[in-house]
Amino acid sequence: MHQPRKCVYGDCPQPQFKQGYCIDHFRQYAPRNSVSGVDADDYVARLKELQTKPFNDQVKAFLRAFVVEFRGKFEHVIDLSEEFKKYIPESTTDNQLDEAQAHLFLEKTAGAKTVVDFRDKMRDIDLDFNKKIGIIEYLLYHYKKTLKDLFEAKPNEELVLELEAAIDAYYKLLEEKRKREERIKELEAIIAQGGNVGRARMELGQLKSHDKSKDGAKEIEILAKKLALKRALADPNAEASARQEEAYKAEQARLDDEKRKKEDAERAAREESRARLRERARRFSQ
Repeated sequence: MHQPRKCVYGDCPQPQFKQGYCIDHFRQYAPRNSVSGVDADDYVARLKELQTKPFNDQVKAFLRAFVVEFRGKFEHVIDLSEEFKKYIPESTTDNQLDEAQAHLFLEKTAGAKTVVDFRDKMRDIDLDFNKKIGIIEYLLYHYKKTLKDLFEAKPNEELVLELEAAIDAYYKLLEEKRKREERIKELEAIIAQGGNVGRARMELGQLKSHDKSKDGAKEIEILAKKLALKRALADPNAEASARQEEAYKAEQARLDDEKRKKEDAERAAREESRARLRERARRFSQ
C-alpha cells in the first residue's frame, strides 16, 4: 500500500497537504510567494541546485536573470548581498542563514522585531522549506520576484556580458577595500600596542590619504554607462529613453549622496567612540 509522504517541517509525522507541508504547517509556514502547479517541484529543485553554488555565483545568477532591470545599479544588489553575508555563521557550509541568524538579519533589514513578525517574513522567503534563508531566496523576496521569474527569464546576452564584466570589476573593488580596511586595523593595533610606531604611522597615513577604491569606482562608472548606452540604443523611442536615463542619473546621484552621508555619520560615530575610550583610559591612568 502506498504510504503518503510526510510533512517536510521538522519531524512532523502528518501527511503532506500542499507544498510539502501538512495542513497545519502549510497554514503557518508555507511561503506566500512560492510557485504552485506542476512546475513548482521543478523550480524548487532548481533553486536547491543553484544554492549549492558559491555565494557570489548565486548573486550573479540573480543579476543575469534581471539584467535589464538592474542595468547601471547592480552594485546595490551586491551591497545588499554583502550585508547578508555578514550574518552567515562561520560554521555553515551552505551559505544560508539559520533561524537565529535570519531573525537578526530580518530584524535589521525588514523590521522583523518580534517572533510573529519573523515567522511571517519566513513564510514569504523560505521557498525550499528548510527553515533557512539563502541569498537567492532573500533577493527574490526583497525585489518582489518569483522562482518562475528567475528561471524563465530570457536576458539579452550582450547585456549579460557587459554586466558580468561590471560585476567582476565591482567585486575586485570590494576586495581591495576589504584588504585596505584590514590593514588599517592591523596598523592601528600596532600603534596602540607601542610597536614599530613610526613605520606604522607612515603606512597608515598613506592608506588613509590615498583611497584606491576611487580608481575602481571610475571603472565601474564607465561600465555602468556602457550598460545604459546599450539599453538606450535598443530602445526605438530614443527621446523617451534619454529622459528615463536622465531621471535614473538623478536618482543614482541621490542614492550615492545618501550612502556617502551615512558612511560619514558612521565614521564620525566611530571616531567619537574612540575619543571617549581614550579619555576614559586617560582618566583611569591618572
